[in-house]
Amino acid sequence: MNTASAIAAYLPGLDISQGALAGKPFHVQPWQRRFLHGAFKDGVAEAALTVARGAGKTTFLAGVALAHLEADGVKQPGSEITVVCSTVQQGQILFDHILRFLGARQCNYKIKHSQQVMQITPKGLDSTTVRVLGSNPGALHGAAPSLILADELAQWAPNKAPRMLSALRTGLGKIPGSKMITLGTRAEMAGTPFEESIRLADYRAVYSAGKDDPPFRIRTWRKANPSLRADGFGELVNKYRKDAAKARASAQFMQAFKALRLNMGVPDTLYDYVLDVDSFKRTIRPRIKIEQPYILGVDLGSTAAMSAVAAYSIPTGCLDVVAAFPNQPPLIEREITDGVQGLYRKMEARGELFTSGGHVVPVVTILETALARWGAPAKMVVDRWRLGELVDALQQINFPSAGLVTRGQGFKDGGEDVHLFRRECLAGNVRTQESLLLTSAISEARTVSDPAGNQKLSKNSEGGRRSRGRDDALAAAIIAVAEGARMQGAVQRGSELYYGKA
Repeated sequence: MNTASAIAAYLPGLDISQGALAGKPFHVQPWQRRFLHGAFKDGVAEAALTVARGAGKTTFLAGVALAHLEADGVKQPGSEITVVCSTVQQGQILFDHILRFLGARQCNYKIKHSQQVMQITPKGLDSTTVRVLGSNPGALHGAAPSLILADELAQWAPNKAPRMLSALRTGLGKIPGSKMITLGTRAEMAGTPFEESIRLADYRAVYSAGKDDPPFRIRTWRKANPSLRADGFGELVNKYRKDAAKARASAQFMQAFKALRLNMGVPDTLYDYVLDVDSFKRTIRPRIKIEQPYILGVDLGSTAAMSAVAAYSIPTGCLDVVAAFPNQPPLIEREITDGVQGLYRKMEARGELFTSGGHVVPVVTILETALARWGAPAKMVVDRWRLGELVDALQQINFPSAGLVTRGQGFKDGGEDVHLFRRECLAGNVRTQESLLLTSAISEARTVSDPAGNQKLSKNSEGGRRSRGRDDALAAAIIAVAEGARMQGAVQRGSELYYGKA
């Protein structure tokens, strides 16, 4: 019997001690069995496993470590198994799993705790040792392990991880046939120690959702967490469903859901983006139509700046946006200044952007464009900036009557609008067509937060925003969608005026 088969045969003799499966024998799942046979194959010096949070990785890891102390065909007298965790606290959790697996058999072992290292060794002549420690390079002095289990490598302190891995690999070379296995959820960037370990491993098992996979389908969840296919994991499925409901309503929860539940290798917090581009792209449909009644969002720019209007259809959730630059300076010069060579002319060719006026886009022109494109709105929502000019323009062209809602751009109004826009997009209530204008605005826009955690669109270079970034189209879309959400819910409205002739 080879090592992998011996470990797989040993694990069912252990009893799970916590959770929904407490008191039941360890069931080796198909994905765990495949990994064992790949990682412990002859000639494999380094193996890597990445899987979503909640798959039972810590329990599996504890069982593999203990097998090297007890399992026939696995244990080797005098060998050392080193388990390195991201922190001493995480190491304590894993060590507790080992002790609970042992149960009454703990009396057969010498167990040692210190501030940095937890250790277990059989009593008697056998000096086989399992050591569990945090990611502290100093604790590895003189180590010569036959097996290294490096847990949650992506969470190791960045200033320590390279030295720690170097020390581990140096120790690994002292014992013929020794192995290192790295495990955990994916890191947020390529080139990090864990992502490099995955890339360079002799054997790797990667369980991760793809960026184009629908995030709220159970088949996507199973790609990242194969344990969801197993009996007894119904409680975990319910946790996924609860987390998915939160993710639909909040960009912050969505980011954590992608990082931890879908194992997509993204940051688990999202502080400065209105919406990540992948989530926004899921709102895109082949064809949309703005049906009545619709909300018109207006964002007016100042001298040489972009102005934009957005239409959000209440019955269909369809969102369309168009923007304008003044004719001076010409688009080609703007592209050079803004660092977006060719982009504005592509938007113009697609009918998403036009030019009008001299140094300022005339308010009348942007309003007439909205009427020609979508018809009369049921309601208009605008920033208070240039409100007087807007009202004059409405009267000048005898704009059809409707309610006029004014919104500020501070944390009170702006924070609520950003929150509602995110919520509606993540919940699948917004439908757009492919738009360079809107996609570019999404990628450029940033938010800033107040001490209470409210987020509003940033201006100039706040929150890491490019000072030449153009997010006016998104600003118009946000206030239109947010007002649509208020109309359909019970959220307090802002100031509402009335204009036009009945």
